[in-house]
Amino acid sequence: MNEAEFIILDASYFLTGYPGLLRETGLDRERLDEGLRSLLKKKYLRQMQFSRSAGDFIVMDIPDMRELRLYHYLASKEGLLAHNR
Repeated sequence: MNEAEFIILDASYFLTGYPGLLRETGLDRERLDEGLRSLLKKKYLRQMQFSRSAGDFIVMDIPDMRELRLYHYLASKEGLLAHNR
């Protein structure tokens, strides 16, 4: 896990939107996007979107790697374990 991925996971212990991650991590958009894609591929992060019908956030079964700014993120159990090693 590289430094950017570690920082992103650190900021994803609680459900956080893209703007919050950008602010909390201090990473530029390019590094944040790269880190998000990598963590999603490793299944260390869950990409979530608010569902009006469910009245809650739902996990995207297939992460959208192109429109990262539209979603919220939460560290997965695997991601938390990797982050705390």
